[in-house]
Amino acid sequence: MEEQQSVLTERQDVLAERQDVLVVDQEINFIENFINKKVKVGRGGPESKSGYLLGVYSDYVILWTDKKEIVYYQSAHTQSMTLDSTATESIKGEDGLDSLTYVHEDSFVSTIGALKHNMVQINRGGPDCLTGVIVEANDNYFTISIEKEIIFVFVQHVKSISLAPKENKNDDNKNENSN
Repeated sequence: MEEQQSVLTERQDVLAERQDVLVVDQEINFIENFINKKVKVGRGGPESKSGYLLGVYSDYVILWTDKKEIVYYQSAHTQSMTLDSTATESIKGEDGLDSLTYVHEDSFVSTIGALKHNMVQINRGGPDCLTGVIVEANDNYFTISIEKEIIFVFVQHVKSISLAPKENKNDDNKNENSN
């Protein structure tokens, strides 16, 4: 009798797991309808950005922002996505699309690993925003080097990641020469 109960419990667990996967698949399928369309991720605050949705993956989405920046948003921290119904063009009408290159891995963790040895910005602003070079990465955490510090960042707490904006040295020189 106990053995039958154990088998029944195992089957219920498997069914519940399959149902969770089905729900995630349905969410991904729905959001995939927004690919190449103008959207706003989040409702406000530093994490909220507008741009074109480039890709939808199992646990993250990729946004090409209005400031021509690629941002990878972890789905677990994305509370809303709004379709811009006033936008008439798809991403195909945007300048610079032909030269657009970006990382697109199967998972958010793999994307972080692919950005290893690059200067990145973790989160968009506020006290959790970090800018530094990814040194190591694994499934649970990654290390980022900021000046003389090595910081361990737990992947589950990362809302977004992007390559850090490149400083234009010519602009810096102009500012120095005008002083």
